[in-house]
Amino acid sequence: MFNKAVSGTLLVAGTTIGAGMLGIPLVTARAGFIPAVLITILVWLFMLATGLLFLEATLWMHRGANVLSMSRRFLGRGGRIAAGGTFLFLYYCLMVAYFAGGAPIFTQAFSLSNSWLGYLAYGLIFGGIVAVGVKLVDRINYLLMAAMFIGYFALIGAGSAEVSIDRLTGGNAYQALFAAPILFSSFGFHNVIPSLVTYFDRDVAVLRKSILYGTLISLVVYLVWQWLIIGSVPLSAIELALAEGRPATAALQTLTGHPWVMRLGQFFAFFCHRDFNARRCLLDG
Repeated sequence: MFNKAVSGTLLVAGTTIGAGMLGIPLVTARAGFIPAVLITILVWLFMLATGLLFLEATLWMHRGANVLSMSRRFLGRGGRIAAGGTFLFLYYCLMVAYFAGGAPIFTQAFSLSNSWLGYLAYGLIFGGIVAVGVKLVDRINYLLMAAMFIGYFALIGAGSAEVSIDRLTGGNAYQALFAAPILFSSFGFHNVIPSLVTYFDRDVAVLRKSILYGTLISLVVYLVWQWLIIGSVPLSAIELALAEGRPATAALQTLTGHPWVMRLGQFFAFFCHRDFNARRCLLDG
């Protein structure tokens, strides 16, 4: 059971944590660190509760049930069509985002001569992993999560010395409400629950632990990341990065003066652009 719980925890955490987390401090900085912590925890609690409720609904269904079959049972034919259309639109957007963010990094890392080769190789490699099945996804997820956390802790180590208590105080708590939509999307993992129910053969204890611990890891990762950026980077630099559409690592690099900070950010972002579970859920749907 321990190995299953660890595997499930990493699958949930891997689905939740994405490259979008690099931008979370950009939308919470105006609120200040304490309000940012509070809104992040509130969103986590809401998403945890809805995830557990969704798990219960999935367990009511027959084996192999997915969002389409669930929506057909509870919402009728119209609900099934609406759910299917929503899923297609959502995952089309996700695919575009992952390719747009991951393939250029892939191309640069392997010094490919043409950008389209990077997109092709990126799609073939990770699409092939998904096509093999969820067991291979699970094993590869272990490796990629390990690489992602290496990049994450390296970024924390690069900027933690710059954190100032003065920057962690103050702010406008009202601004935290505007960060809530970004945080809701950052804690999204519900799509993978039907696949996990099938993969773990409806083991309720493992599934509940996976959801709790997986989202808890994400919560800690997000809170520490916000502590680092809000506490070390001036608000003016954060707002400039947001206005220019750059990640928080760009502002951190400007502060530290280390060009390799951006490299670390790219390394981290690459291993975040690999939401196998979202793709697997779409295939199951």
